[in-house]
Amino acid sequence: MFRLYSVLTVREIRKKTASGHQTAIITTNKVLTMTEISFCMFARWSQEEFFKYLVESFGIDSITSYFKTSVPDMSSVINPEYRTLDRQHKSLTTLINNRKIKYAGISLQNKEMSEKEIKRYAKKKSDLQLEIEDFEKQRTAIIAKKNAVEKNILFKDLDEKQKFNTSINERKFFLDTIKIIAYRAETALCNTIKKQMASPQQARTLIRKLYSADADIDLDESNSVLYVKLHRTNHWADDKILEFLCEQLNDTETVFPATDLTCRFKMVSS
Repeated sequence: MFRLYSVLTVREIRKKTASGHQTAIITTNKVLTMTEISFCMFARWSQEEFFKYLVESFGIDSITSYFKTSVPDMSSVINPEYRTLDRQHKSLTTLINNRKIKYAGISLQNKEMSEKEIKRYAKKKSDLQLEIEDFEKQRTAIIAKKNAVEKNILFKDLDEKQKFNTSINERKFFLDTIKIIAYRAETALCNTIKKQMASPQQARTLIRKLYSADADIDLDESNSVLYVKLHRTNHWADDKILEFLCEQLNDTETVFPATDLTCRFKMVSS
């Protein structure tokens, strides 16, 4: 007999912000405390935002080279047979879930029904139940096949038609490392100016505007100073924040790499 639902116990945790907005977290974890679960979930959201921003602003997933190289014979790769079975498993699971939703949506109307309508209702429920049971049997068979197949195999064991070349990733790893360093530098600058802004969430927007702005570079060899003079924006409020940022950067006494020049930042005409 087909059983649509089984008992599932969950916990709901709510986080309330100062503005009164509440965020709900649903979990089946019965071991961790509310604080631990909240920390893990919000940390996960932070990671997702991090990768989303890197994709949109730094092109972290872009292809940096079209050169190909052969895959070492002893490299571990996904077994094509397992991948096919896994794809079928996911497809059947989707079909089963869709049919269950339809099954749950078919209900008797709150009115008197004729015998013909009742028979039609019963037939729909019965047909869906049989269909779900058939898909369940297919999924069980697929799972059994998956369990009997190695998920990973050596590249040399692939059929010749299935073998492939891979992209040369050394350049991408190097560029991605630079991009992540640039992101961390941007984040540090944002954290520096956030408290000076009426809308802290706009800190990255201002920093990105700064990156594309014009600047003059002057060299004072006698005092070993490299001046970076930022051009002013169209908004006096942004200029005030950038002046503050210049002061904070100057306090670091940063020396330009491979020289004895100390970097000094200021706004033009200040």
